[in-house]
Amino acid sequence: MYGNHPLPVDVFELLFHAPAVAALRCLHEQLQGKVRYVVTSAWRLRFSRAEFAHIMNCGGLDIVAAALDVRDRWCTPSMPAAARLDEITAWLLAHGAGESFVVLDDVHSGGSLAGAGGVLEGRVVLCDEGVGLVPEHLEPLLRALM
Repeated sequence: MYGNHPLPVDVFELLFHAPAVAALRCLHEQLQGKVRYVVTSAWRLRFSRAEFAHIMNCGGLDIVAAALDVRDRWCTPSMPAAARLDEITAWLLAHGAGESFVVLDDVHSGGSLAGAGGVLEGRVVLCDEGVGLVPEHLEPLLRALM
């Protein structure tokens, strides 16, 4: 999994922006740990659930690793001809059961989700690519989850 990088730990420090990790930890604490994570990222296509959890642990996001949803529910289905919106909707129909949720994505990958309306109305929070989650995102995230 680590390839040929001379210092694999450094990869995680570069991959996970410390302020974004801190902001997600803050959100998790405000929700008193009553949250589960479902992955829509392309990473779900490259890594198993166990590998993804390991990456989260190494990146300082043990809270995500510990709260990944179970078995086949930890990520949205792969639907190659479909848009991310369709994958999220399919997961929600199969597993959502009316629970509160929020979609956290970056502007580049999730731009098509903003303004999608319907089930996603008021539930999409987009971060700047290369910056990630910042404290200003916490209020809209909490609002969507309450």
